[in-house]
Amino acid sequence: VDTVFGKKYVKEIYEIAGIPDQKSVPILLDKETSTIVSNESAEIVRMLGVAMKDLGNGLDLYPADYADKIDKLNDWIYTTIANG
Repeated sequence: VDTVFGKKYVKEIYEIAGIPDQKSVPILLDKETSTIVSNESAEIVRMLGVAMKDLGNGLDLYPADYADKIDKLNDWIYTTIANG
């Protein structure tokens, strides 16, 4: 059961956001607006990496020196494996 809306199934989270018949994970959800920001894992990691890199814990999920390599690898994984 999710801790934001108390739903048991992913499908129910998508329905709250006005998206019927969707069941994919992960989901990055804006709980204040009930909007699904993204359901694509590489995009979520990039967004969290950029948004949280200045928190002072030293963890950089999307280091600038590797951004191009990360993006190319994620594109290959997405087209070849995830949707291939």
